[in-house]
Amino acid sequence: MTIQSSKPQGVGRWLLAHLLGPVQVRVEPQGWPPSVGPTHRRKVRAWQMICILSRFGDQEIVSQVMDCLHTALYRNHMPAVRQYLETFAIYVYLKFPSLVGEQLVLMALSSYVFIAANVILHATKSRHLEELLPPIIPLLTSHHHSLRGFTQLLVYQVLSKLMPTLDGTVSLEKRCFLELKSYLEDNSDCARYVEGINGSSS
Repeated sequence: MTIQSSKPQGVGRWLLAHLLGPVQVRVEPQGWPPSVGPTHRRKVRAWQMICILSRFGDQEIVSQVMDCLHTALYRNHMPAVRQYLETFAIYVYLKFPSLVGEQLVLMALSSYVFIAANVILHATKSRHLEELLPPIIPLLTSHHHSLRGFTQLLVYQVLSKLMPTLDGTVSLEKRCFLELKSYLEDNSDCARYVEGINGSSS
């Protein structure tokens, strides 16, 4: 690698590493509502920059990046911040596929379900399907209403991509998933989430 070509990578790597640290510890000054305060606005801008800088993540800093990412996922961020955090996580897992099996351990957390579903949908040849889909399935019956509905919507999206139509002889396993896809298609929780998404995007 020439010096000229290595400079952008080095600068981008440095910026990414140095943005991830401080963005974890900012606290809103007393008296400011968390969704409108100056710290919230800085967090939104910081995570937007981190998403742009994700292309500069490499093996040299990936361990540091993942430590910061998992810490951030467990913090109580506002939705405007969390959407960029989750987008960054998806970029990282798609760029470093080996981390999926090592670190993307699914828990009853909507962010992990969202990240896992998007890794399945956007990875080449559904390479992570067997690792990520089975742990998501039990969350379809979660007692937590929002997590249950969110999981139903994402599983439906995954099944719609993997099994749009099937002709001829169908295995028992595929028939079970087709029945699940059919159930989610008519499920009131899932339909309400789809309507909400379509309404907000129109």
